[in-house]
Amino acid sequence: MEKLRISAIVPVYNAEAYLRECVESILSQSIHELEVILIDDGSLDDSPGLCDQLAKEDNRIHAIHQSNAGVTAARYRGVQIARGDFITFVDADDTLPTDALESFVNETKGGKFDIVIGNINRCTRYQENSILSPQDYRIGLLTLNRQIVCPGAKLFRRSLFNAETFDLPRDIKVGEDRLMNLRLAFANKKEVRQITKIVYNYRVTSGSATQTFRPTVAYYQRYFDFLKMTIPEDLKKAYCPLTIAYRLKVLELIGIKNPEDLTSKDGMRADLLKDIKACNYPLSLHERFYLRERSSLAIKAFNFMRRVENKLVMALGRKSILP
Repeated sequence: MEKLRISAIVPVYNAEAYLRECVESILSQSIHELEVILIDDGSLDDSPGLCDQLAKEDNRIHAIHQSNAGVTAARYRGVQIARGDFITFVDADDTLPTDALESFVNETKGGKFDIVIGNINRCTRYQENSILSPQDYRIGLLTLNRQIVCPGAKLFRRSLFNAETFDLPRDIKVGEDRLMNLRLAFANKKEVRQITKIVYNYRVTSGSATQTFRPTVAYYQRYFDFLKMTIPEDLKKAYCPLTIAYRLKVLELIGIKNPEDLTSKDGMRADLLKDIKACNYPLSLHERFYLRERSSLAIKAFNFMRRVENKLVMALGRKSILP
């Protein structure tokens, strides 16, 4: 097996309950050419002291402390000081299976791949080992449910990272992982290795950003501005249909989760309509509805009708009657 040094970057914020278990799972890996970088992001519990204690116990651990700046800034700080040829990210409340990093390293094939991705214990999406073209990997990240977009369960060559990889404001807290992955995907010029091996153990905790987040048009209007900047200028036209599909899906999500927010005028839908016209993008009935309807009562009634229809479809095993 080729000896490659891996930097495991662990952002830490109020994680004292899980941090030691997380770090021990990394140190217990079947390969030893690694370092663990703990970025204490201004924790208010005993995490800072625990980071220092762990660093004293094993010289492969480095404890870094910073004022609270958010998880994206913490990951960037870790990348800046990393010395490994490859980087993997681990959240402080998660763990790695013992052979996770060895499985990654075995797939790098002497430099053939700069990105290797694997399965998560709670989401075994990849059903076969495969090799993806750079374009297919990017398409998968832009197509909801095609790729796992959390930072974990992936190995990245360090040279893929630059100042733009994490160039996001702190208020972008949901969907920022997809943007990071997309930026690395566009920086990558090689094929991507995808494996079925479970390489990451995700722990569900209460109060996470995704669980408490209420989607709004204003948030996603700002978010999609950064998505557009993520795609290189010469590729924007080619990826336009995918970004339209992504935005329409988010618009539908807002209509279901927060229908009152679709009642006001906004730039997101105007921008969408312009791109739809430019790309001659075909719209389904429900896409047209969420795109144009501004009555919360009508949106709620439409959502109810779709829920009833979905239950009938499941019960009768028939195809949807709503396009």
